[in-house]
Amino acid sequence: MLSIFNALTLRIALVALCSPILVSSEARAADDHRSGFFGIFKKKKRNEPPPEIVRAIPVDTYLEFPDPLMIPRNHTTDKQWRPVVNGTIESLNATIDSHFSNLDRSGIGIMYGPKSKYADLTKEEQKAWIEANKKPGSLPPDPKRTSCIDFVLDQLRVGYEQAGKLQRFQEIKKIVVANEGQGTYLLKELEKDGWSMIYWNPDAKNPSTAIRTETDKQLNHRPEHHRWTAATVKSQGLYMPGVMGLNGERFEGLRITDTVNDFRPTNPYATPRNDAGLERLQEAPLFVGIANGGYHVYLGTKGRVVESHSTRSPKDPTNIEVRDFATWGLKGDEGFGSGVIAVPPGAWNK
Repeated sequence: MLSIFNALTLRIALVALCSPILVSSEARAADDHRSGFFGIFKKKKRNEPPPEIVRAIPVDTYLEFPDPLMIPRNHTTDKQWRPVVNGTIESLNATIDSHFSNLDRSGIGIMYGPKSKYADLTKEEQKAWIEANKKPGSLPPDPKRTSCIDFVLDQLRVGYEQAGKLQRFQEIKKIVVANEGQGTYLLKELEKDGWSMIYWNPDAKNPSTAIRTETDKQLNHRPEHHRWTAATVKSQGLYMPGVMGLNGERFEGLRITDTVNDFRPTNPYATPRNDAGLERLQEAPLFVGIANGGYHVYLGTKGRVVESHSTRSPKDPTNIEVRDFATWGLKGDEGFGSGVIAVPPGAWNK
């Protein structure tokens, strides 16, 4: 007869054998590529692709198609700007569908970020990466190098072209490129076209401290930045006035016409919540926005943000994200604490 101690030991061992094992994401990734437990003892083959090529987590586990963006039937935008709104949203829907459809079919999307590990690979290594990460038997697209502002310009171009304003768009793009893709210069050009500049800040007096600072060389992710932008908008009606641009010239600032503030207070007892701005944003048929001094650039419609990123691999669904503005920017790798959205002439409903 087994002693009580031995019986208990045996029971614990049986439970351990029959229970599911929790593994890290890296372990799951290794298992997905059929390395198995004993694979760690195998000798590395010559000419084998670098480890980065085969460590991506399978996309199937979190692939999710966003709902199509609706083109407004009746909106207050000036008539000449309605084709810009409609064309941009049509382009967004086509790009979103292409991205997620290709992910679904092949496991590889249509774009990758210029700051991703994939971008650092040679052409041959990129081909090996695609082969290692694609679904068996599929023919993936050739991913396009796309940053957040590239994504915005690609969609906006279609809208301007449909409105017969292609030449003006080319002028805008030339200026943005000359200023190394800074989002502030894109919005400045839209301001010249009559777009309204709307400043936003979840808590203008007490910005959240839950904002990354580790790699923040420009200091525009920190609470002090968001407190300063709120103060200059209130006192001068300008966003980022006098800031030195990458071209060595001082930026004159964006002329702010309205604000969307205090919709997500850091401390609800210190800052009364104000949803009035968000309600107006829900009615905006299209907006082009920047966050954290132009660090990030994005599009939006009816209170939803549509964006791309610079750090994602070709198999990452979040190369395109569609999220609600009210809760957007809260992820730990983002920390978007203030910025400006530009809406076409006549589109800001007060």
